[in-house]
Amino acid sequence: MAFYGLTDEAIATEIGRRLKTLRLNKNYSQEEMIEKTGLSIKAIRNAEKGKSTLATYIAVLRALNALDALENFIPETRISPLQLAKMNGKQRLKASGKRSDR
Repeated sequence: MAFYGLTDEAIATEIGRRLKTLRLNKNYSQEEMIEKTGLSIKAIRNAEKGKSTLATYIAVLRALNALDALENFIPETRISPLQLAKMNGKQRLKASGKRSDR
């Protein structure tokens, strides 16, 4: 799916749709999700509409045994050996404000 062409709201809606599909594929009712997450029915329904918080999405993914999906969501970024050598082994703590992508 090409997310760059979608609005923020459309992306959130798609995330909610995918969570609902995952829940249905695992054959869990919304009531079972309440029991597994400790969240309210409103929180579950809002998550499935794409109108929720990150903490709620994490709770739902945990209940669905799908936390590994977060690895695809924002994969860990590692510093390349070349970049590390340029930095003399120092860890980068802030951005310079100068971008090379302009």
